[in-house]
Amino acid sequence: MLNFYVNKSGRPIFDLEIAYGLGRFIYTVSGEEGISKNTWILDKGNKYLIKTTATKNEFLKETKSDKEIMALISDDMPFPRKRYIKYIQKYLEDLLDKEISQLLWQRHFNGKYKEINEKLEYKSLYQDLEPSGAKSLTMPVIGDKKYSEGNTKKANKLDIVLATIGFDGFAYRGFIGKGDKSKQVTIFPNPDSVHGIRVDRHFIIKSELKSRWFKSNLGVKVMLAKALLKIHQLLWMKKRTDEWEDTYNSVNYALFEPTGNQPKPGESGELSINLLKELIKTDEGKHIFERLLKLINQNENYGNGELALRLSQFIFDTNLENWNMYAMEHIRTSLEPKMKISSYKENEIKEVLKNVK
Repeated sequence: MLNFYVNKSGRPIFDLEIAYGLGRFIYTVSGEEGISKNTWILDKGNKYLIKTTATKNEFLKETKSDKEIMALISDDMPFPRKRYIKYIQKYLEDLLDKEISQLLWQRHFNGKYKEINEKLEYKSLYQDLEPSGAKSLTMPVIGDKKYSEGNTKKANKLDIVLATIGFDGFAYRGFIGKGDKSKQVTIFPNPDSVHGIRVDRHFIIKSELKSRWFKSNLGVKVMLAKALLKIHQLLWMKKRTDEWEDTYNSVNYALFEPTGNQPKPGESGELSINLLKELIKTDEGKHIFERLLKLINQNENYGNGELALRLSQFIFDTNLENWNMYAMEHIRTSLEPKMKISSYKENEIKEVLKNVK
């Protein structure tokens, strides 16, 4: 088993994208006769661990052609600003000429993290990959009517390429609102520290979802709740049919606001999904996921957004206060003659309340 590491730099989404990109790259280039090696990604606190059953020789000799590796950054990837894709594809071409696997081995293998930055050119860090990559606040220039947008954040080409490979393979996308004024959201479930996520299984989940795109008119948390409930429904099933142990611990997200020219970063953050993580372990989990999703969709579609908002808040922050606020709204809504909402069974309520802090 080979271990690779990605140190966290304080840019949460960018760091996670690099880890996912490195895992996807290792999974793609390693193996014999089209058989890829199992590769896992785990969050170890101050760094990400990527472990693989590939051997050093399998990884370094790159059994895949340059064309197959270039396909890791697709032209139709869901980048908010697609014109930058061609620049990053050129970075990957340049790194292939420098033997990218050797660079990754030197920099990420076995926790040694050798700095090879003198070999890597620094480029603009696109805000599509990391919200902090947006230029700083506009500042007036003394003695001139023009304005300066501040300095652009930088990152080396290898990290940008890995992050883009991770974005292309692992990002889910969401929309808040409709039409030209809709806000875009990038969604990254974050693996846990014990089981993590196996790369091939992530792609199985993604292929079995009806869509990589999630929508809501009620805000970020409602949209994220719908996305994570659907993902965990599939994980619950795979745990019982195929004995998967793959686990997410939280979700990172970044919201982009529409402007006259291009989307600009709005809010971003990380939310706990401990409730969903624990419900996967229970026999009632499947029915609870279905019920929670039905409640959110039902109340969003029929105009009672308050219940969907309260429930989503409780899912990501499972404390007694949020439970009481949600429960009162649930009871109030159930008393309205025109609203026929889904009700819990006693054993489902007990499983949910076991996780209330």
